[in-house]
Amino acid sequence: MHHFLAEVLDDLDHEELTLLLNWLAIHTLRVTRPNIRTWRKTYLQKERNNG
Repeated sequence: MHHFLAEVLDDLDHEELTLLLNWLAIHTLRVTRPNIRTWRKTYLQKERNNG
């Protein structure tokens, strides 16, 4: 899978790569940012309870 992705990315020109990265950033951060915040809160709470 990684090899396939590397080949696809190698075939993109600068503009296409920029568009792809922007699209990924918009669509992945929208999903993960709240999850990261929740995870961090949970993690810090566990650290406080154990420490």
